[in-house]
Amino acid sequence: MKHGRAKAARKTLKFFRLNHGIQAPYKLLLDGNFLVAIVRHKVPIRDRISTTIQTSDTSEQNSLQFHVTRSTLKELEALKQQQSNTKKGVTDEDHENVFHAAWRMGLDECTIIEDDECAISDAA
Repeated sequence: MKHGRAKAARKTLKFFRLNHGIQAPYKLLLDGNFLVAIVRHKVPIRDRISTTIQTSDTSEQNSLQFHVTRSTLKELEALKQQQSNTKKGVTDEDHENVFHAAWRMGLDECTIIEDDECAISDAA
């Protein structure tokens, strides 16, 4: 099964490289729910994606670039606040820590894109 997924990823990347000129460094836009899932399940995302698309950070300098929008960080802050407001009686620090850790990952490991930059690239 793993070989089949890697083969499919190679074929897809080859298609986009030949037809659209997309090549390394690959730029990935991450959303809030994805960041929370990464933190909650403790997934080493850079290693996992590098394995899937069969690149390594040592062979190509920064072959993966993670990006997050400012609104995604605001969404994570709002989810953290909402979670803490709904669970006032219950001290469930795990949920609060998950949202905070996802927010930290968005700040530390991702390049922040302003929302108006996304609107400009969508219009082009």
